[in-house]
Amino acid sequence: MNQLEVCAFPIRSVRAAFLYAAHILEGTVAVFVVTWNLNKERQNYSYARAEFIKQLEQYQTIGDPGLESVRFISTNNSAEQVSAHLRQKLDDNDKLFVSKVNRGEYYGWLNKAVWDWISART
Repeated sequence: MNQLEVCAFPIRSVRAAFLYAAHILEGTVAVFVVTWNLNKERQNYSYARAEFIKQLEQYQTIGDPGLESVRFISTNNSAEQVSAHLRQKLDDNDKLFVSKVNRGEYYGWLNKAVWDWISART
C-alpha cells in the first residue's frame, strides 16, 4: 500500500488526503481512541482480527507498538458512529471502547510519532 506524506503524517490514499483536508477546512475532525478485545477462543481469531483491523484502517489511524489493541483515529464521525461501524466486524462476546480525545486533556507514555499525530489533529 502506498502512502503519501501530507503535513508530516501518512495518508494511505489520495481520496483519504482529500477527505481529511475537507474535514479540516470544515473544522469537524476529531481524534478518538479505540480499544478492543476480540475473543481469542473463537476458531477464526486471526481472520476476525485482520477483518477488524481492515475496518479500523478505513479511518486515518495510528497505533503505538506497545499498545496492541489500541488505535487512535481521526474522523468527523461521532463516537457512536465509529462504534457502530467497527462493531460490524465484532461478535457479541468481543469488547470495544471508543472515546473522543480532547485537546489538552490527554497524558501518557507513547511514541513521539503518536503524540505528534494526535497533537496535529486536536
